[in-house]
Amino acid sequence: MTVSDILKQVRFVVDAEGNKTAVQLDLSTWDALVEFIESYQTDEEATAELAAIPGLVEAVIETAG
Repeated sequence: MTVSDILKQVRFVVDAEGNKTAVQLDLSTWDALVEFIESYQTDEEATAELAAIPGLVEAVIETAG
């Protein structure tokens, strides 16, 4: 699964005004995202780009543990 495929699976949670407040992924998509991140751990540029996404590193650590 590519990053583009993963992003197409994202579902947004919105508040009463229609503002995006959260993102939902099904577990298979989440697993694909984790696998993608882990596969690029040796590529410093990709790792830095992914690490810059707010909350992503923390979420990966929580679920991988």
